[in-house]
Amino acid sequence: MCVGKLYKTWDGRLSAAYKKLTEMEHEAARTKELKKSQELWVQYRDANCGWYETGEGTIHRIWGSECMRVMTACRALELEDAGETN
Repeated sequence: MCVGKLYKTWDGRLSAAYKKLTEMEHEAARTKELKKSQELWVQYRDANCGWYETGEGTIHRIWGSECMRVMTACRALELEDAGETN
């Protein structure tokens, strides 16, 4: 439960940072590349964290959830930083 709440917080920050960056971009090519990179990043995150959940036992679900939280937090911070320096 706690990991889920933390994930939702970071997911909200990620969404806000992504939206801010897309609104800041004035070049269509850069906006297109941002969208592409985000889509591919989500695919990678989901596949990577899904791997953690494939093991037997409850601990693997916890590892998968923690993976989602950590990767989402890192990406949120990355995009927030990009928005500050852009």
